[in-house]
Amino acid sequence: MTRGKIALGRVTIAANNGAIAGGEVMLLNIARACEELGVDTVVVGPSHSSDLVDAAREAGHRTVVLEASTRREWMRALRRWDRDQREGLLWCNGLVAAIATTGHPDRIVHVHSTVAPARKAALSIARLGALATVVPSTSMRRDVRAADVFPNWVRPIERRNRERRSDEAFVVGYLGRISVDKGVPILAGALGRLEQSHPGRFRLLLAGDGRFVSQRDQRAVETALEPLDGLVERLGWIEPTEFFDRVDLIVCPSVWAEPFGLVAAEAMATRTPLLVSDAGALPEVVGGDDAVIVAAGDVNALAAAILDRADGVGDAAAAVQAGFARWEAEFSPEAGRERTRRLLAGLGRMQPEVGYPEAADVGHE
Repeated sequence: MTRGKIALGRVTIAANNGAIAGGEVMLLNIARACEELGVDTVVVGPSHSSDLVDAAREAGHRTVVLEASTRREWMRALRRWDRDQREGLLWCNGLVAAIATTGHPDRIVHVHSTVAPARKAALSIARLGALATVVPSTSMRRDVRAADVFPNWVRPIERRNRERRSDEAFVVGYLGRISVDKGVPILAGALGRLEQSHPGRFRLLLAGDGRFVSQRDQRAVETALEPLDGLVERLGWIEPTEFFDRVDLIVCPSVWAEPFGLVAAEAMATRTPLLVSDAGALPEVVGGDDAVIVAAGDVNALAAAILDRADGVGDAAAAVQAGFARWEAEFSPEAGRERTRRLLAGLGRMQPEVGYPEAADVGHE
């Protein structure tokens, strides 16, 4: 790998909002990668909710907290602070931060999620003058044209080998936002079909909650889950290690255009059998001939694929190993750190210098 160091000062990463979701998980990953590369890194976020800045501080990052309790207040506060006090490069971690700093110099615009048609004009304006615009997948370039692909990554997660007794139910696991767009009603329908044809053989472990989900969607999810009474264990938010230890198969049944698929990458990192829909970037993340991919929204196809996994159809061990190898190469912290180094080098923020440790030698988990 090329040796290098940061040449032009600080990188400030601006949060999209104060609550932690997938984009904020990536913000923390990027901050860590920058610091491991020797970058002077600062995370700036709102005072309410303070979850993001609290997590950044706990991880050892320097933080700037701006007083703001609403999105509008946050955008105004960020724009003032960025204009008057920011030094070096600004990494806008989301559309809100990018819009708030429209026209300001030395910015990266990082778009994490599908852009609604009504906001595409705002994104076009927010990108004006940016040094780079990055998205997490090739699939997302349909929304954000001429962007560079900067895939997400996940940390390694320890998982104990699960040994299921022959008389024990096959546990299907779902982790993420409990919503319609994530395909929870489709998964519920597939489990219902399997219960009809194979009573008592399958159970569903549901982890996550309904944050950022409309009441209408919440009602639709509850209606879909109601017939599975007794077959579903709902965990809320849980440590990933505990979750992956308890499942035989991870299912990502999304019906919307997933911009990436962090849970799929986590399953690959833990060597957990995985099944995904063909929505958005999910096929791009899992890759390869060994991956199991079903049509989004097809209850029957999903039920059949789950049954095949439980029956041992196909070479599950080969699929798991191929997924782990893909995670190591593409979606591990080492891969993410090297990706960050290349991005900063391309923007003139990194210069060759003999003696700087190779990225592979920098301390990491």
